[in-house]
Amino acid sequence: CLCTAALALSVVMAGTGDVECLKTLRVIRKRLEVDEHYGYNMAIHMAIGFLFLGSGSYSFSRSNLAIAGLVTALYPRFPANPNDNRYHLQAFRHFYILAVESRLLEARDVDTGELVHVP
Repeated sequence: CLCTAALALSVVMAGTGDVECLKTLRVIRKRLEVDEHYGYNMAIHMAIGFLFLGSGSYSFSRSNLAIAGLVTALYPRFPANPNDNRYHLQAFRHFYILAVESRLLEARDVDTGELVHVP
């Protein structure tokens, strides 16, 4: 349940690199290190990866394909070990890539269309 909440937080804050969210995820990771459960660690590391998606230049789209990819990737049954495919194939965890889109803001000159430096 805690891992699912961490993944939900990271999906909402995807690509922001928010420090407070990172602190929260690190506290959860430290708390779960004692258990040494593969699936919990995988979920927390996925959440941290989503938080810093594309070094802050990517986020998740809201299209139907993106939502389907995220639902498939974030199915809340976590494996007990790397070879555990009883409930969910581990390859499906990579379907989040279907939801990734660029959220980069570029400042351009109105007349020439060239990139400009904004201090």
